Amino acid sequence: MKKIIKNLFLAIAVFLLLLILFTRFCYQYILYPSPKNDGPIQTESSQILNFKNEYGQNVEVFYSPVQNPKKTIVYFHGNNETLNGIQYLAEKYNEYGFSIFMMEYPGYGDSGGAPSEENIYASANSVLDYLIDNGTTNDQVVIVGYSLGTGVATEMAYRGFGSSLVLIAPYTSITNIASRFVPFLPMGLLIPEHFDTALKAKTIAIPTLIVHGTADLTIPYAMGEGLSGIFENATLVTQKGKGHHDYFDDETVKLIADFL
Repeated sequence: MKKIIKNLFLAIAVFLLLLILFTRFCYQYILYPSPKNDGPIQTESSQILNFKNEYGQNVEVFYSPVQNPKKTIVYFHGNNETLNGIQYLAEKYNEYGFSIFMMEYPGYGDSGGAPSEENIYASANSVLDYLIDNGTTNDQVVIVGYSLGTGVATEMAYRGFGSSLVLIAPYTSITNIASRFVPFLPMGLLIPEHFDTALKAKTIAIPTLIVHGTADLTIPYAMGEGLSGIFENATLVTQKGKGHHDYFDDETVKLIADFL
């Protein structure tokens, strides 16, 4: 009997170890699909900038300026996108009088390196440092994030950057998202990268716009609604019937432009 119990405990321990290793291995590919392509395409009215973050990693930025901008947007995209596929958004914001910086994540597009919470934050910080070092004052900076990028945008606001913040389909934390799919596992312990927006939101006082669709099955509307009650100065815009990939239309761009 003792041998059976011992073998049972051993089997459970091995199973849990394999489960932990599997979770650690898989989350990286789920959180960072890291699509590859030739990177953003430079146009007559845009620039592609490259500089280094604090770790010496290359940072690639698609910069689309306008003359006498109302504000300068720093935009952080979702986890399954690259600049190559979303640079058309820059033209939309340019039409409303905004210059825009769109940063590529490490390991995405044609960028080298590997994505991680720490590396993405370092790159984002370097973009904002670059802006301010080159004459854009902090009160002219607006930070916008979509999906994964909302955690990056929140971290930058938490560090004191930007005069306002826009979060499109935000999550409370990556671990809370993961727990929706495997609620029986302690995801806070298994996943080392948290992007904990809810924790940081309590200390962010700048005007914050939260845009979330009621039909979003990837990041539930309840998370955006919950965050609107944590940020000190938040406005929640509910988009009825919109799913996770429906935020790139003219309606959403206009409401963000009007807010800014």
